[in-house]
Amino acid sequence: IATLILLATSQTISLLFIGTITFGISAALYAPARFTILSGIYSEREGAAIGITMAAWSVGNALLPPIAGALAIYSTLRLGFSFLIPAFIVLIIGLVYAIPSDNTPIKISNQSGNTSQSVLKYMSEKEVMVIILIQILLSFVFSGFVGFYPTYLIRIKNISPSISGFLFSIFFAGAVFM
Repeated sequence: IATLILLATSQTISLLFIGTITFGISAALYAPARFTILSGIYSEREGAAIGITMAAWSVGNALLPPIAGALAIYSTLRLGFSFLIPAFIVLIIGLVYAIPSDNTPIKISNQSGNTSQSVLKYMSEKEVMVIILIQILLSFVFSGFVGFYPTYLIRIKNISPSISGFLFSIFFAGAVFM
């Protein structure tokens, strides 16, 4: 919420960049932690819990950018960043009441002893190295596409920014159906 408030109230491009970087870092830290937490809480239904979480993420990625873009185009950029702040506040309040308050820690077993040695052992296997390489290449291609597609549409294809934003959101909408 603090990052969205920073983005919505930033008066300079420097604050806008700081807010964007902060949002990116917090989102990156949240992603791995949610899988660990969901696996620990819902060990019997781990797949369903993670699947529902990923489906919600995909729906959010498909619906929220066009809504934020439309608000930014027809109103202000600040409204495009801030329209979800009340929903996040309600969500946090709901989570405080919905999550059990027993303070029992999540037990994650480490059957192999030293975790770093286990990770290095598995990463040195040929099949795992191929998968890691494929993931790196896919991430590189995906990041390149995501980073330059809107600019390509605007600069090379001479499509208006609003239509380019809409077309870009269709790309993420496709993730919902995959």
